[in-house]
Amino acid sequence: MLYVKEDTNNQIVEIEFQPLPGFEEISLTDPRVSEFIAKSEHSQPLIQALLERLDLKMIRSIEDIVQILIDKNLMIITDLPEPVQNVLLFKKKLRHLNHNNSPVFEEDDMIKL
Repeated sequence: MLYVKEDTNNQIVEIEFQPLPGFEEISLTDPRVSEFIAKSEHSQPLIQALLERLDLKMIRSIEDIVQILIDKNLMIITDLPEPVQNVLLFKKKLRHLNHNNSPVFEEDDMIKL
């Protein structure tokens, strides 16, 4: 999730990755986000930070897709290289121990068509 601080003209003046006082949650698809990043004097570090955070979400979603394929018997875990199998199984155990079933993406992250 992204959180932004806006000026009186509803223009983004600051982006954060966690909720802070004076910041509001914003959808990743809001065109003002891309506009702010493009115009920012710190655009490269901001882009890098966003990509790193999004990469983590994307990895999790790919793991979920692999699990769906396994659950539907469209593939078996042994189709994957052994190191990948080990990581997937270990992460599955960690998630089970954590009891964290929160979705990878929130409704606001979805692109509306």
